[in-house]
Amino acid sequence: MISKSILLVPCFLVSFLLFPTGNGLSLSKRLGVLTTKKRTQKKETGSTTATSACEGLEGCHVLKQLGGGAQGDVFVAEAVIAGTSKKVVIKLDTKSKVDQEAESMQAVSNAPWGNNLTPVFHEKGVVSGSKDGRLVMELLGEETIGDCVSQWQTVGHLAGGGGDFTKSQDIDFAVAAKNWVSILRAIKALKEHKWHHCDTQPYNLFVNQCATTAKLIDWERAHAPVGGKEAPCRSSGDVLKLLTSFAFLFGKNHSNALMFTIQTSSSGRADGTLFPSDKRVQANVAILGKARELETADEELAFIGQLLEPWEG
Repeated sequence: MISKSILLVPCFLVSFLLFPTGNGLSLSKRLGVLTTKKRTQKKETGSTTATSACEGLEGCHVLKQLGGGAQGDVFVAEAVIAGTSKKVVIKLDTKSKVDQEAESMQAVSNAPWGNNLTPVFHEKGVVSGSKDGRLVMELLGEETIGDCVSQWQTVGHLAGGGGDFTKSQDIDFAVAAKNWVSILRAIKALKEHKWHHCDTQPYNLFVNQCATTAKLIDWERAHAPVGGKEAPCRSSGDVLKLLTSFAFLFGKNHSNALMFTIQTSSSGRADGTLFPSDKRVQANVAILGKARELETADEELAFIGQLLEPWEG
C-alpha cells in the first residue's frame, strides 16, 4: 500500500516505486541523466548484444532494437520457429530474470484461464560466453480475430506516449472504453487465481480493438501463489498501477498520467475534472482513490468487480 508519505518522495523516485520497469531510453528521459558518454556506451553495447540475440537461432536476423537498460536488451527479429519463419521478440537479460519471466509466462499461458493473457512463449536459453539468458516470444502485431482486424499496441503508445507518461493523442471514447474493460478483465483473471503481475504499467499492457482481454508483458516480477498462498507485490499492487492507464485512456490531452496516479494514491481521491462526464467514467473516478488500500488478490478482485460494474452491468 502506498501511504500519504509518498508526497515527501521526489517524483523521479516515485516513478521507481510505482513503475520499476521500462527501457533505458524512457527511464533516462524521466530522470534527465543520460550523458553523451552513456549514449556512446549504450550504442556500443547494443551492437554486441544484437549479435548475441540471434546466436544459435535458425534463420535469425535482428530487424531493430526496441530498448535496453534495467529490463535487459529487447530486439525484434526474424527467426525460424518450429519450421516456420516468424517475426519474434528476443529479450536478453540476466539468466535469473529470464528464468523467472519464462516460468511465469508458461505457467499463465498454459493455464486454461490464462492462455490469452501473454504473448506466445517460444523458447528460452543461455547466451554463450556470458551470464545472460535469452527469451524468445511472439511479436504482437496485427491480428485477425473473427472478422475483425486490428493492431496490438501498448496503452502508452495508444495515448501517444513515447516512453513517458504525458498523453499527447486523443483517443476515441468507444476505443478507450473497450480497452479499459479488456484491461480489467485481464487483471481480474489473474486475481481469481491469486496471481500478482507487479508491473501493470501502461507500456506493459497491450490492447487490441478485436480482443476482449488485454495481454501483459514483462513477467519477471510476477508472483505466483505457492502452496495455495499468494505473494503480494513488494511495492504497489496491480490495480493501483492501472490508474495510469485509466488516465491515459480517458484523461485530457497533455495531462500527465503518472502524476494522476501519484496524486490519487497520496490523497485517496481522484480528480474527476480531468475526465469526461460520462456516468461510467465518473463512477470509476469516484472509487479510484481506494486503490491505494488494496493488498490481497481478493481485495483487488472485489475492487475490479466494482470498476467493471458500470461498464458491464
